[in-house]
Amino acid sequence: MFKILKIHVFIITLIVAFPSSAQRNIKALGKLYVHNQSSGSGIALHQNRIFGGDQGILSTARDTGEDAQILFSNASSWQGASSLSYVDGFVKSNHDKAFIFPVGSNGHYKPVACSKPKGVTAAYFSNDSSFDVEEFYDGIVLLNKSEYWVVQGTLPTQMTFTWDMSDKITKVTEGDINKLKILGFDGSSWKVLESKIEPFCLDAKNSNKNYLKAPSSLNNGAISTFKEIVPNLYMAYALGVSNGAKIKRPENKIVASRVSNKNRSNTKRRSNKINLSTHIKVGSIHFPFTESKITRYSTHLLQKIAKDLKGGNIKIKLVGHADFYGSHDFNYKLGLARANAVKNMLLKQGLNTVEVDIVSNGESAAIKNECENCHSKETLIDRRVDIYAYKN
Repeated sequence: MFKILKIHVFIITLIVAFPSSAQRNIKALGKLYVHNQSSGSGIALHQNRIFGGDQGILSTARDTGEDAQILFSNASSWQGASSLSYVDGFVKSNHDKAFIFPVGSNGHYKPVACSKPKGVTAAYFSNDSSFDVEEFYDGIVLLNKSEYWVVQGTLPTQMTFTWDMSDKITKVTEGDINKLKILGFDGSSWKVLESKIEPFCLDAKNSNKNYLKAPSSLNNGAISTFKEIVPNLYMAYALGVSNGAKIKRPENKIVASRVSNKNRSNTKRRSNKINLSTHIKVGSIHFPFTESKITRYSTHLLQKIAKDLKGGNIKIKLVGHADFYGSHDFNYKLGLARANAVKNMLLKQGLNTVEVDIVSNGESAAIKNECENCHSKETLIDRRVDIYAYKN
């Protein structure tokens, strides 16, 4: 009888703990809520979250433009985050007071703090070569070209970013910490934001925004925006310096494909005559080495481009490119795959009634194809899809 009673109690507990099919909007498990896509696409925490130890890294999906997230309610907190335990993805805060977002990626813990965090979402990205194009910068040198933060929010807040020994800040700043600035990427170029070096390092081991007794130095430190700004003004944030110099960008001409038929007998492709005389270039999307997957930064850029193009009676042409590594056939197919990836993303952003034409130039228009020993990062400018639009 006792064993049967225990089973009945267990069944009742399960029925109470898990909501019925009519309660699909939010599922509750104690102080943790799992939201569906319409109500937040993520988990909401309502108590203290302990990082460190065997907790490991908490990850969220963040590559489709519909990011999952870890939501910290106003009553929640966290402690113990480090390079071994953090959130690899998006964190959203519902706090009224200052909050530190425990974000990181690839073994790098790079928290960001906001003075007014309510409704703010933040994530840290590393090993993303989307910004590794020197020609994008006018006198701007990034502390780390492959890292950036995405901070989203509609209300003004002061943001504080951090650096550590892995950033090699001495080389970029020439030993002068005061040269370091916060940079914002507005979709076309980096802008230098009014910044101030914090006197002391951020205490990034708990959710409250406090500072340590250790002063900011070339090894560790914190830097804040001088004033409150709206996070959504910029697609990405990074740290770096500006010397004010203007860099001449090379002409990025699209020419008729000169790809030979060698090794392409089985490849069906479109005409390689590309007439762009009536087109206006609206942007370029860059890709990592040998990949056709759209990066997080490029997702943001495509969202902006799609928004600008909506409502017009236009046609779009996408021209895919590759660097010179690999065979002609491989690069032709890679350029086509990249163009298709951009097309699919534009359609997903609401341009499904617009005619979108794609073509691949393979490696034939590679700007640096005479440099046979170039590192893959140096040829990023060749790994792209150019987006052109023209009116009917």
